Amino acid sequence: MGRTRAREGLGRVETPMAVARHMVELLFDGVASATRVLDAGAGRGIFIKAIAAYVRERGIPPPEVVGVEVDPQLADAAARQFRGLPWVKIVAADFLTLTPREIGHFDLVISNPPYISYEYIDPAARERYRQTFKTARGRFDMYYLFFEKALDLLRQGGRLVFITTEKYTYTNSATELRKLLTTHHVKLLEFLDEDTFPGVYAYPLITVVEKKPPGPTAIHHRDGTTT
Repeated sequence: MGRTRAREGLGRVETPMAVARHMVELLFDGVASATRVLDAGAGRGIFIKAIAAYVRERGIPPPEVVGVEVDPQLADAAARQFRGLPWVKIVAADFLTLTPREIGHFDLVISNPPYISYEYIDPAARERYRQTFKTARGRFDMYYLFFEKALDLLRQGGRLVFITTEKYTYTNSATELRKLLTTHHVKLLEFLDEDTFPGVYAYPLITVVEKKPPGPTAIHHRDGTTT
């Protein structure tokens, strides 16, 4: 997903495979075992393809992978693509409406959530989100809610890897999201090159969060330095 100038309201730009594979490596790095993985906003399944490559190349048993996609056409395309992988399940549903009872909890969550800014969110939906999500405050972006929902579905000690714009790190509308993240261990903030998504107007950031008490955060800057 992502945001382009021409399609800002849709928020859909597929993650390049090189980035998806890098994120999958971050997702599994140092993880002793993971039985369930969630791809929140799966699209055509780029992250699932990267996970399949990761486990195949290492000769390790694949975990159960659940991909959730709201667009029925994309969900159908993903289901057909992974039909030969019994450990992959594609769910055609609105990720933001799913409950732990409906979909369960996960050891790992990965996503490039939709970047849909406030003015492009249906007014009725905005009000529903305000009733449901702590992060739906001010002129919120849809991807704030994906963070909140994903953390709710993440098991204690689990890990989340998202790629979004960097705006949540400083905008007033993301104050509640930043508060939420400070209650967990934000392990890594990796600022990617501006041309990571060809033709996309965005400043991408990979965020790695672990559902455990807060700890030190490694920051990888665009100039190659690390703090």
